[in-house]
Amino acid sequence: MENSFPIFSTAVLLFFILDPFGNVPLLLSMLKNIDNTNSANIVIKYYAGKSS
Repeated sequence: MENSFPIFSTAVLLFFILDPFGNVPLLLSMLKNIDNTNSANIVIKYYAGKSS
């Protein structure tokens, strides 16, 4: 059981790296309490990092 945690955390990390457009609902739900200017900056930084 001890060895399954690194596999699980690696799988979750790869899911978030390889599926950036599928994470839009999750990202929007996390940003719902932040004002529009800051949330737009966060989204731009998030997707700019995915393309590089």
